[in-house]
Amino acid sequence: MDVLYNQINTQEIPFVTDLLEENLPSVLATICYNEQDLPFCEEVQNTEIGHLFEHILLEYLCQYKMKKGARRATYAGRTTWNWVRDPFGRFHIHLTCGTKDADILPIALEQTVGLMKILLEYNPQPLFSTSAKSTARNGLKNGERRW
Repeated sequence: MDVLYNQINTQEIPFVTDLLEENLPSVLATICYNEQDLPFCEEVQNTEIGHLFEHILLEYLCQYKMKKGARRATYAGRTTWNWVRDPFGRFHIHLTCGTKDADILPIALEQTVGLMKILLEYNPQPLFSTSAKSTARNGLKNGERRW
């Protein structure tokens, strides 16, 4: 995933939690594995855009699988980046879905892109932030969603 917006970290989206509560509140309950062992509802306030994308996509995958009649849905993801090797803003997102999910992945992906546009384009007033951007040149974040 290449981020084509200026925001690389959710710190640059001050209303991210409010926007998620309005558009996809269940994503805030996803399981998140991070260095500080924070729940995703807290991690989302200061995480990389690729990691946020991963969690939203996992949530939509679970929702669509349940709509198809599954009694349970579990997906896991891993987001990595290396801005020494790759262009700044490129994330590698790996998911545990496969060919059995070929019918729901495109729909979930489209929904995820749509919500990300809402989050990244939301700007009730000009954003002037003095907070430091994430400067980690290499990283890893993991997420999981179970229903």
